[in-house]
Amino acid sequence: MTENRSVQEICAEYLGMSVLEVERASSKAPTSYKRYSVRKRSGHGWRTIYHPARPTKALQHALVETLTHMMQVHDGAVAYRRGLHSPLKTNALIHAPFQFTVRVDLREFFPSILPQDCFPLFAQGCVLGRALRTRERDFIEHAAFVSVGGHLQLPIGAPSSPSLSNAVMYRVDQELSGFAEGKDGVYTRYADDLIFSCNHASECGAFVGFVERVLDETTSPSLAVNESKTRYMSRGTRRPITGVIATPEGGISLGRGRKRLLRSMVHRYVQYSNWERELSKKQREHLAGLLAFALDVEPDFYNRLALQYGARPVNSALHAKRRSR
Repeated sequence: MTENRSVQEICAEYLGMSVLEVERASSKAPTSYKRYSVRKRSGHGWRTIYHPARPTKALQHALVETLTHMMQVHDGAVAYRRGLHSPLKTNALIHAPFQFTVRVDLREFFPSILPQDCFPLFAQGCVLGRALRTRERDFIEHAAFVSVGGHLQLPIGAPSSPSLSNAVMYRVDQELSGFAEGKDGVYTRYADDLIFSCNHASECGAFVGFVERVLDETTSPSLAVNESKTRYMSRGTRRPITGVIATPEGGISLGRGRKRLLRSMVHRYVQYSNWERELSKKQREHLAGLLAFALDVEPDFYNRLALQYGARPVNSALHAKRRSR
C-alpha cells in the first residue's frame, strides 16, 4: 500500500519531478500519440497502434512501476505477465495435451476498456486501499488513455495498457477458469484471445455459450465476442495456439510454414557471405527474432539448422539483432 499519498505524488517521486510537472504532462497526454497501422495477424484488416510521446510514456512507466503492477491478475492471463518467461510457448504447452480446443476472440478489446473500468482497480487494498480522488481520476484517465474522436480509450502500444487490461479482466478470467476446471479442462487468455481446451468436443460449444453469457452480464468492461473468429480445433486438425502449433502427439512446434521460411532465410544467409551487409536492420532483426523463437519453442529444429548449415553462421544470424543496435 502507498499510505495516503496521491497518485500524482507517487508518480512524481518516481520520476524525480514535481506534482505540478506531472499534472501538466498528464493534461497533454491524451493527444500526444503518434498513430500508425499494422496488418492484423490474420492478414485481414489493420490494427491502429498508438505510440506515446516521451513525457506520456514516462508517466505510463511510472504508473506501471509504482501501482498497476500490484493489481490482481488471474493466473489464466498469460500475456504481459511479469516474470513469465516465453508466454507464447507457455500458453501452447498448457493446451497441447488436450484433445479439443476452441479459441474465442474479443471484439475491439483494448478500445473497449474505458477509464471508469480501471478506477476501481486503484482502490484495491494491495494498491491504494482507498477510493480515488477527483484529481487522481483526472490524472489517470489523461495519463493512461488516448483520445479518439473525443472519447478516451485504452491505447494499443502504451506501456501501461497491458497491466491495466489484465487487471480489468480479473473477474471474467476467474469465471471462465472456474468453468474450465468444472469440465476438467483448462482456460487461458492471451490479450483478446480466450482459449479453452478439454477432452470432450461438446464442452467447447458449451464454453462459447458460457463466454457470451458472462460478457452479457459484465458491464465493466463492456465486451463482445467476435463470432467470425471463433475457431474449433482438435488434435486431428492444425491447432495454432497464439502462434505456436500444438501437435497431434501433445507437443508444440513452430509449424511447417515458419520452418520453411527459416530454412530459406538461413540458406541465403549462409550462401552469400555478404548477405548480412545487404540486409536492412529490420530484416536482420526479423531473422534473429525467428531464430530466437525457434530456439525457445523447438530447440531440436534449431539444432538441425545448425547441423545442416553450420553452427557458426546460424549462431551469427541469431545474434545479428544484438549487433545491429
